[in-house]
Amino acid sequence: MTVRSLLRYGILFVLMYCLGTSKGVATELDTMSAFNGAAFEIPYYTGKIFPTPQKVVYSDEFIPLTKVGIMLGKGISKENPRVMMLKKRIADKGGTAEVISSFSRNYETILALGDTDLGRTLLKKGMLPEKKEGYCIYPVRKDKTTVIILQGHDLLGLTWAVVSFNQLVTENGNAPVFRKAEVHDFPAVAITRGQQCDSWWGSESRYAWFTVQSKVNMVTFAGKLVAAKGENWREEVPANLKKELNTIGDLLNPLGIEWSVCISPNVCRPERKIRSKNEEDFAAVFNKASLIASAGGNISIEYDDMRFPITAEDKKDFGSAREADIYFLNKLYSELKKRYPEVKLEFLPPFYWGPKYDPNFPEGRDEYLAALGSRLSPEIKVTWAGHSVCSTDISRKDVEWSTNILKRKPSFYQNGAGAPHYAGYHYVTDPLTGWKNWYYEGFFNDIDSYRLNQNAPLYCTALLTLSARLWNPGAYDAEQVVEDAAKKVAGPEAWPWLVELNKVLSWLERYECNVSPVAAKNVNEIKQKVGELDAAWKKVTACHPEAVKTWTSLETHVKQQKGFLAKLERPDLSAFANNLEVVKALAVKEAGLTSSDIFLSPYDFIGGGAAKEYFFECEKRLATWVFGARSGKNKMSAGFDLSIPPVSDYSLVISGQDDEAPAKCRIRITVNNNKVFEGENPFVQYGWSLHTFTVKAAFLKEGSNAVSIENIEDSDGFMGPPFFMLNYMVVRMFE
Repeated sequence: MTVRSLLRYGILFVLMYCLGTSKGVATELDTMSAFNGAAFEIPYYTGKIFPTPQKVVYSDEFIPLTKVGIMLGKGISKENPRVMMLKKRIADKGGTAEVISSFSRNYETILALGDTDLGRTLLKKGMLPEKKEGYCIYPVRKDKTTVIILQGHDLLGLTWAVVSFNQLVTENGNAPVFRKAEVHDFPAVAITRGQQCDSWWGSESRYAWFTVQSKVNMVTFAGKLVAAKGENWREEVPANLKKELNTIGDLLNPLGIEWSVCISPNVCRPERKIRSKNEEDFAAVFNKASLIASAGGNISIEYDDMRFPITAEDKKDFGSAREADIYFLNKLYSELKKRYPEVKLEFLPPFYWGPKYDPNFPEGRDEYLAALGSRLSPEIKVTWAGHSVCSTDISRKDVEWSTNILKRKPSFYQNGAGAPHYAGYHYVTDPLTGWKNWYYEGFFNDIDSYRLNQNAPLYCTALLTLSARLWNPGAYDAEQVVEDAAKKVAGPEAWPWLVELNKVLSWLERYECNVSPVAAKNVNEIKQKVGELDAAWKKVTACHPEAVKTWTSLETHVKQQKGFLAKLERPDLSAFANNLEVVKALAVKEAGLTSSDIFLSPYDFIGGGAAKEYFFECEKRLATWVFGARSGKNKMSAGFDLSIPPVSDYSLVISGQDDEAPAKCRIRITVNNNKVFEGENPFVQYGWSLHTFTVKAAFLKEGSNAVSIENIEDSDGFMGPPFFMLNYMVVRMFE
C-alpha cells in the first residue's frame, strides 16, 4: 500500500484540513485520552533520535521547556494530534505548553510547528529536505528567546519532526528540557512500510500509538478489530470495536499514516466460509468494510491458505476459487469506491508465495494468480510473501516472477523477522541482520510496499529495527540498533537485564515448554534456570514495568516457563509410553534393534522441534527436526552411556526423512564434537528411510557421550524447508 495522500477524502478533505477541522480530528480530550498512562511514555530518552537521522548535530546544551508556546503553521488546528503529542510529552516531564498566535517573550521556548511565518523567517536555507517524508528540527535564538522550528516536507514529514523532537525531551534537575540538536532527515526508503499486527493483548489503539513512535507509515490490524475473523465474521460489529476504529482514525488520519483492517471470511469451518454470490455474505463484508472506510481506514481481504475447500455454493456458481474470488473482489471494490472514492483494497490470496514451492491445493497456483493478474481490478493490491511462506533469500527473478504473473508490483509480506529462536520469537535484544542480508540491491524499488507480519507485542522491538534499516541503511548496525530500540521501548536502565533474560529464555526454549521424558530427566537443571529467569524478570520490571509488559511479550514467556516447570515437577509421562513402544517396534523391525543396542527416540533429543507426529504425504511417525543454521532450532542432541571403554568402531543407524524442497538439506552429525558426517543428507523425501553412519572408536568414551545432528543450511526459517527429520536412532557396536 502507498502512503495516504492529502486527497484521502477528496477536495472536501483538503478544505477541512486547511480550516483545521479535518476528518479524524476530534476534541483534545477525545484525541489523546486513549494514549495516557505509564505505558505510553515511550519513547524513553536515550540522548539521541531513533532511527539515526541522515544528518544531525547534537549539542550538550539543554533548552528549558518549563513554559512553552506553540505557534501553528497553515492548516494545523490546536486539536491536531501533533499538537497533542507535543503537549503530552512536555506535560509528562513536568512542563506546560499552550498554543499561541504570535511570538511572545513571555515563553522561555517557542515551538514553530509547520509552515509558520516565524519559521520561514528564521529557518536556515537548505535545512528542510525536499524529500518525501523529510523533516527538520532547527533551534535558533530570537530576542533572547529560543525558537525551535519543526517543519516537514509533507504530512508525514511533519509527523516525524514531532516524534523526533519528543525523543529529545527529558528531565534535567526535575525540570523539562530538550537536548539541543539540528536535524535534517528523511527516510532513505520512502515506500509504504510497516507491519501487520496480528493481535494485541489489549486495545488495538495502543498499536496505533506504537506505529507513530516507530516511524513507519502504515499498519494493518488483523485481529478481531471488526469481529471479521473466525466463525463470527457475519455478525454485527460491537459498539466498543466501532469506537476503537474511530480512536485509531482520530490519531492516524491527520498524521498521514495509512492503516487498514483485515476481513477474513474463510478462517472458519468449511461450511461457514464465504459464498461469493450470496447477497447476505456480500453485505456482511461490505458493511464491515464500509465501517472501516468511514473511519479513514483501508481494507485488507485475507483469504490466506484457509480458502480451501471452497463452499458447495462457490463450486456450483463458479466452478473454481479463482473465478469466485475475482467476481467477489471486483464487486466489493466497485461498490466501495462509489461511497469512498479514495479507499484502497488489498487481497491476500490462498497462493501468496512462489515460485519455488507450490502448496498441495485442489487448484493450480499459476492459473489462479494469472487470473488475478489479468482480470482483477489493477487498483487492487495483491500480497506476496516471496518464494515460500517465510522467505529470507529473495532474488530479482523471484520479484519479476510475481510482478509478471500478477501484472502489478507485489505488496510484500514478510513472515518472521529472523530472530534465532523457535517459532520466530524475538526476546527484545536479538540483533536482526536479515533486514540487510535477505534482499538484493534495489529490492525496495521493485515492490509496492513492505510489511512485517507480526504478532504484537512479540515483534515490537523487531519492528523498530526494521524501521531503522529502511530509514537509514548506511547507519544500520544490527547490534547497536537493537540496543537503541530496546532502550526506547523499555528504558535504558532495563537493557542489561533484558540481555540476561534473553540468555536464560534462549537456554530454556530447547524444551519448547513441552513435558517429555528428557525434560523430566533434567528437571533440576531446568528449575535452576527458571530461578535465574525470575530474578532477571524482577530486575527488568523494576525499571518501567508498564512499558515492558505492554510493548514486549516477555511476561508471557516468563509465565510459560514457570508453568512448564510446575508441570515437570509433577510429570505424567504415561502419554509417551505408547508412542515410544510404536517407535521402538519400528526400530526392531527395520534396524534389527537388540538388547545390546542403545535406542534413542525423538523424545531423547533436545534442541530441535518438539517431538510430534509427522504425516505429510508419508506414513505417520513420531519425529523431531532441525531447521536452518540461523533458526534457533538448528541442532538436536541426545546423550547415551557406554558401560565399557570402546574397543571398536560403532555405528549410528538413523531413520529419517529429507524435506520436500528440490535440493537436499545439508546436515552435520557429530559425536562428542567429532564429525561423523557432513553434507547432503542421504534420506528420501515423502517417506522414511534408514542410513548407517560409522563412528570411530576414538570418538567415544566410557560413560556419558553426546550425539548431535545439525542443520547447516544458511537459513533462519522456522517453517518449511530446509529441514531434516529424525524418527529414531540406534547406537550399535561393531562386532
